[in-house]
Amino acid sequence: MSKHLGLLRYIAQWISDTTKDRFIGAYHVAESVRSSAAFSATVLTLVKLLQTGLSLCGLFTANVTPDGLLCDVTVSSLQRWVTILGEPLLDVEPMERIADPSAVCGLLSMITATRAKLSALGFSQMLPKDPFEYPASFQSAISAFQNSRLCTLPTPLPAPHLTPETMEAIDMAYE
Repeated sequence: MSKHLGLLRYIAQWISDTTKDRFIGAYHVAESVRSSAAFSATVLTLVKLLQTGLSLCGLFTANVTPDGLLCDVTVSSLQRWVTILGEPLLDVEPMERIADPSAVCGLLSMITATRAKLSALGFSQMLPKDPFEYPASFQSAISAFQNSRLCTLPTPLPAPHLTPETMEAIDMAYE
């Protein structure tokens, strides 16, 4: 954690007010995060949410723990998500900017909606209230769905990730 605190101070002193304004406007964040510490913490939290969401889709490397740093691995994983899931399922356009708000919203909304669908399908006992805080529990619920009679996936079953096939199977069972 001390590494992050030092990084927060470093980030805060180099981010211009214009960059903060663009971030606050693009993501509709409260003006109260304008202070350096709050702004940096907000950015780190958003990137951690992205990294966790990408890992739930099997697109963020398993050997990298979500740390909130927007590195090349995170950016390429988000670009793969747009290509594999975002564009075909949610009509999210390929991004010109890194972490485009439409892609960020699409990823976070897709996971939240999938959690609601799994709950409606009867998996609420094993679903965490927050799939981003408890991703392993959420993956257990995905695995339980994949192993249930509701799932139309062929065997052998894929890893418990939100792949296009798993998303389609959840949508078919939900309808």
